[in-house]
Amino acid sequence: AYIDLEMWDSLEAFFARDEAWAEYVRQIESLAGTHDDEATRIDLLFRAADVWAERLDDINRATKDLERVLDLDETNRRAAGRLAPVYEERGDFRRLPAVLEVVLEHEDDPTARYDIEVKLARIAVERGRDSEAGLRWFGAALSEQPHRIATAHVDHVQPLGPSRSRGGIGRHRQVTDPVRGKGRMDAGRLARIVATGGADMADDGPRAQVPQAERIQLGVGAMGGA
Repeated sequence: AYIDLEMWDSLEAFFARDEAWAEYVRQIESLAGTHDDEATRIDLLFRAADVWAERLDDINRATKDLERVLDLDETNRRAAGRLAPVYEERGDFRRLPAVLEVVLEHEDDPTARYDIEVKLARIAVERGRDSEAGLRWFGAALSEQPHRIATAHVDHVQPLGPSRSRGGIGRHRQVTDPVRGKGRMDAGRLARIVATGGADMADDGPRAQVPQAERIQLGVGAMGGA
């Protein structure tokens, strides 16, 4: 009756009386695969993930249900936010960037956005060997909080350029300059900004004086120190 009436809280309470969590999660996972309404399927998958994580102590099964949520809604911030620390703890840097980008898409706070973008930059450089993506994400972080760039990141920026064309002619990878909002920024300019803790923000005009306290370092969890 609870299922027919879609009384999901009452259904959970029914199974909770006997702590029959395995049977409960089996039923709602099955319903999540057959229900016509996508929002209901997502709700059931979150309920299943909660039971696996909190009642049955099985993070792997919880992770699978959260991944099923993203299969239905690839922009789901709640699922992405819960998967990100799981992937990071596992060292799954193949899946981590995608969920971080979902979280970033929904994040409005510049400080939080900066942290995510620096993390994405470091993953790109250290794990993906993707210099262009690393430059793009470091540049995005710079545009969020220009004076928060840490001197520690100079080691992560230096490998971003120069690259070489197939003809053997040296060139620097470039992205749109995020500080000026126009023109181009290559790894050399970004490295100068990072090396000075943000003081070298412009090639023209007075240099910004950045308080030492703002030259903070960011870690990336399982990736090691800053």
